[in-house]
Amino acid sequence: MGLLKRHLHTAIITKDIDYLSLFYQILLNADVIKDITLDSYEFQTGIGLPGMTARTIHLYSSSLAFTLELTQFDDHHDTVDEKRVNTSGIRHLAFEVDDINSVIEALEQQKLKFTLVTKFPVRIKTVHNIIEFIYMRDLENNIIELISYKEL
Repeated sequence: MGLLKRHLHTAIITKDIDYLSLFYQILLNADVIKDITLDSYEFQTGIGLPGMTARTIHLYSSSLAFTLELTQFDDHHDTVDEKRVNTSGIRHLAFEVDDINSVIEALEQQKLKFTLVTKFPVRIKTVHNIIEFIYMRDLENNIIELISYKEL
């Protein structure tokens, strides 16, 4: 047995929690399982910011067995204008999909804002399968990788 029991959640700090929540509800086929305001003394002490309040939403995708935590602080600070692939911190969220183009079309139909980092899927043929992947950014520049595996 390893040191860790299980993955609990991945957290993203956001400037617009409602918009990012909608984006990821659609992308992950997720439901809101928690929507709370954090303003207790214990919270403020725990994060080292006295007087700070925040709103946190947990989204759960049962099909992925994945929880995403989104938090918006009342006093938000941008430390980096654009996340680069070689910057310390979370690099990207990666999800396996059946069809990359279908996911992109579904997001476009919902009129959700995102940008493609790579304009078309990268295609790699191996001995056993074809791997396609594409990188995109959500409204706040978090990188998402969509990956598709097709057996030969």
